Amino acid sequence: MPETTNSDSTNREINPESLSVTPLTNNDLPDIEWSGNQGHTDAVRKALERVEGGGVDYLAVRDKDGKPIAIGGVDYEVNVGTGTLWQLATREDFRGLGIGSRLIAELEQKIINRGISSASLSVETNNPRAKALYERLGYKQYGQDQESWQEIDNDGRPSTYHAQVDLLRKELG
Repeated sequence: MPETTNSDSTNREINPESLSVTPLTNNDLPDIEWSGNQGHTDAVRKALERVEGGGVDYLAVRDKDGKPIAIGGVDYEVNVGTGTLWQLATREDFRGLGIGSRLIAELEQKIINRGISSASLSVETNNPRAKALYERLGYKQYGQDQESWQEIDNDGRPSTYHAQVDLLRKELG
């Protein structure tokens, strides 16, 4: 039988509603290395620069010690009239516990609070687990596209990542 670590068993007992959800800040950046490589952290830093101007909201679900265990943002400028969810990530040892659903609900509330009635997102076609979550939360596919973004590999070299994505949308109410 596989061994269960204390961390895993403790995580399985978490009630997502008991966790705090607050804005992600630059002070949190060292604590989100789990969410991606240096290129991803740099992209999050750039997104946080847009928060003060109102173009973005960025949230973190936090563990009992206040450390981010799920992060994600809403971009209000990329598709005017729609809140676009992006950079969604949940720490691997906290997946499957409802924490991503909690984060998305909080982000959707931010969209509603701005008087916007729809949310959209893209998910890599090769990520069926994430797509199933979004569909369970009411998102419906309306198309496919190619997306690309800059990454920095573990040796510090820039590269361009290309992905086939499914486009999903949800009417909020």
